[in-house]
Amino acid sequence: MIESFQSQLLNYGIISGLYFTILFPLVLSPIIISPYLESFFNPIAIKLFIYIHYCCIYYALMQSLSLIYQASRYYLHLTIWMPNIELKYWYINTIPIKIFIITANSIIKFIILSLSFGITYGVSPVTGLISTVLVLYSLWQHTKTSLMDTEICIKIHNYVCNFFNKKVERIN
Repeated sequence: MIESFQSQLLNYGIISGLYFTILFPLVLSPIIISPYLESFFNPIAIKLFIYIHYCCIYYALMQSLSLIYQASRYYLHLTIWMPNIELKYWYINTIPIKIFIITANSIIKFIILSLSFGITYGVSPVTGLISTVLVLYSLWQHTKTSLMDTEICIKIHNYVCNFFNKKVERIN
C-alpha cells in the first residue's frame, strides 16, 4: 500500500515534469500571426485569442510546477520523515488525493484549450474556430463525467486506506 502510493506520487511528479518541459518552450516562443487572420477577425478578437492562448499556457505551466512541488513534498515526507508504518498509514490518510487528480486533469484541459486558441491565430481561423468549439464541447462533457470519476477514485483510496488501518490496528 505504501509503496504503491509512493509510486503514484512519483508518477504524478514525472508526468507534471513532462508537462513543464513541453510548455516552457511554448511560453518563450514568439507570436506569429497567420496572414489570413487579419482579414477574418478584427484586432480586438485577435488580441483576445492570443490572451486566452497565453493565459491557458501559463495556467497549465504554473499548475504543473505546483504538482511537481506537491508530489515531491509528499513523496519525501513518506520516504524520509515517517519513521514507522503506522505513521506512514496515518500520513497517507491525510494526503488530499483529490488535489492531485483534479490538478492533473486541469493541466490537460488547459493545454488542449490553449492549443485550439493557438490554432486560431497561428494556423487558420476557420480551423481554429472549429477546433475551439469542439474542444469546449468535449471539455464540457468531460467535466460532467470527470467529477464522478474523481469521486470514485477517492472512494477507492479511502476504502484501501481504511482496510490497511484496520489491519495495522489488529496487529497491535
